[in-house]
Amino acid sequence: MASDARRLAAREAQLSHSQRYPAYFHGRTMLPILQEGDNVETEPVTWQKVRRGDVVTYRAGDKFPTRRVVAIDRGARQFVIMGDSIPGRREYLVPFDQVIARVVRRRRHDVWLATTSFTWRRRTMRMLWADTLRRATWLAFPRAIWRVVRQGRA
Repeated sequence: MASDARRLAAREAQLSHSQRYPAYFHGRTMLPILQEGDNVETEPVTWQKVRRGDVVTYRAGDKFPTRRVVAIDRGARQFVIMGDSIPGRREYLVPFDQVIARVVRRRRHDVWLATTSFTWRRRTMRMLWADTLRRATWLAFPRAIWRVVRQGRA
């Protein structure tokens, strides 16, 4: 049990200091911006500095997933986080204190792409816009159904 705790602490330390030792990204949740095999460089971050659209790594049990922040709920002290390519756009609620680091850049095929680059920022804006439309659709959809039902009775 103690060795598991040491292993998790070592992994967390690596993620928060990945400028020296880039972390290996696993999975397909962040396609196309991050894909399996990318080297990801992160920086330690406090919850006050995390903004909507940032890609963060957080602690979830014994795993350290990396996903995008789509909303910040300051009252409940948690982030709403989603993967860019998750079917059905599943949201995860992550407490502020579980966020370890923010992605600064990634390397794929020996080419670095920073979060300040046009490509990364365009992808971020596209994902945030899609999320905003998805949320607006869910708010407007019940009203549209109510109008149809009401018209059918008249």
